[in-house]
Amino acid sequence: MQVTDANLLQPQHNTIVTDGVNDMVDSSSYILRQSFVNEPLHVQEPISHCRGLNLTFTIPLVLQLILWSCIGVLIRIGLLHMHTYDEAPVVPILYPQVVGCVIMGWISYNKQELASRFPNLLVGLSTGLCGSITTFSSFTLLTYQEFSGLGLTRRSPINNIIAGLALIGLTIGMSSISLATGLHVASLFPVLNLQALEPATKAKLDSLQSRLESCLGDIWIPLVLCLIIYISGVGVVIAGVSTTSIAFTLLFSPFGTLIRYILSQYNGLYSTFPIGTFLVNVVGSMILIGIYILKTISVSGSVPCAVLVGLADGFCGCLTTISTFAMELSLLPVRSSYIYCLASICMSQFLGMLIAGTWAWYSPVAALQPTCIA
Repeated sequence: MQVTDANLLQPQHNTIVTDGVNDMVDSSSYILRQSFVNEPLHVQEPISHCRGLNLTFTIPLVLQLILWSCIGVLIRIGLLHMHTYDEAPVVPILYPQVVGCVIMGWISYNKQELASRFPNLLVGLSTGLCGSITTFSSFTLLTYQEFSGLGLTRRSPINNIIAGLALIGLTIGMSSISLATGLHVASLFPVLNLQALEPATKAKLDSLQSRLESCLGDIWIPLVLCLIIYISGVGVVIAGVSTTSIAFTLLFSPFGTLIRYILSQYNGLYSTFPIGTFLVNVVGSMILIGIYILKTISVSGSVPCAVLVGLADGFCGCLTTISTFAMELSLLPVRSSYIYCLASICMSQFLGMLIAGTWAWYSPVAALQPTCIA
């Protein structure tokens, strides 16, 4: 069973072996598999209801992706700033991974209800929101820094290896636990269980669905919300509340999300290896490490520096994802899951070694401190 961002709207007819179900009914992995493959989805493609406009169903979907990617990247930046302080017990990047995976677990449990009523919103939340809150590229960069000592105080090679392995184990482990937590929260509080809803509540939900499927809900509401976010981003920069990089981050983030969504359609080429997610995570990590090198020769406060920060936080952060990665690891067979996980991490680290190692050859590793800081 392969999981893709793009196939969330497609019917799934796979089945799973049910031997020993009674022994594993409380297992998070089993719940996750059930939410994706136990009941086939028969969802029609959402079609725009705007009359007089030559719009296809992809316009509302793209607007949802843009909207939620902007919201996701703002949540990630906020969490990073909140947890960045001296002597922090955990690396700050872990918190966005946890939050995004918890939300992804909740979405996966409620996939049937969301897909039947709000298919565009389902893709927007899973691909746009969760995929933009979490990021594989920053995880790769931090891991490479721990392994190599790039930009860090010199320490022994043994300590570097221990630190790198610890960061990998902590990130993958907490992402998997967070995914299970989201599933548990959704099962304990089934707020979208249509069968348990009162008739009056169900009627209100039907009314909301019809409104969201109208031209107003499909096009104009997401469009207006996107404009509000972008105008607010420019406003806080002009007012001096935030740096210019936040505007570039919001500008570049949808491009990363849209590319990831497009490439996720190739996940189905190999049933045991999601090639689409693998490509975006590896390529995005490679780009981010290259940006890190460029940030060592750029000056803070300059426009080029703001562009680099925007590309790093916005484009690379939204191009890569941990939430989908953790989902795929949970659903793949055990052997395939380990192969996929090791291939993604090792390839990203190898490319990081080629890029940063070539640059560090000409200067001390400890001296590679970025002078461009948001």
